[in-house]
Amino acid sequence: MPTKIEKDIKEIISRLETLSKEKYSSNVQIAKAVKCTEGAVRYLFRHKKGMTMDLYLKFCSALGIEPDELLKNLWKSNFRRIIYSILRDNSDFFLG
Repeated sequence: MPTKIEKDIKEIISRLETLSKEKYSSNVQIAKAVKCTEGAVRYLFRHKKGMTMDLYLKFCSALGIEPDELLKNLWKSNFRRIIYSILRDNSDFFLG
């Protein structure tokens, strides 16, 4: 059974997918705007397993939204756990 944090991450990715498909007509256009591969976009939307902080910020930039907008109604109680989960699952994250 998925944990609360796993459900929250899936919700954030679903929100990204919805907003992306409203603004762009295909995964190829999304990938071009986000500056990643089309395969990365497809994998993210299909599997909803998480992403690097870098990719998350690139999506937000391409969509013209602030990063905290996708966390509304989730982040107040779970923000630390969400960020920890993203960082834990993505050892290539570097701040600095």
